[in-house]
Amino acid sequence: MNRAAKFLSDRGYLARWQQTHDELLLNVCNCPYRQVAQAHREVCDMDHALIGALLDAPLKMTRCIAHQDGQCQFVISKKSLNSVK
Repeated sequence: MNRAAKFLSDRGYLARWQQTHDELLLNVCNCPYRQVAQAHREVCDMDHALIGALLDAPLKMTRCIAHQDGQCQFVISKKSLNSVK
């Protein structure tokens, strides 16, 4: 998670992660291409795929800046993370 957050932050995303009891949350506070993403959702799909590849785990996007949320949020189940590794 640290490497993924650093990778994204180094590219302008301002990413941070936190742990809950059952999940890991990756919060992205800045979208380098917000204007494009509002009209072209496939940009968000690209981020989803990139983050999934960085973490080598399935994840779900629960918030999206392009949809007027305050941040993008990706949720990774600890169970799925453990089963992948």
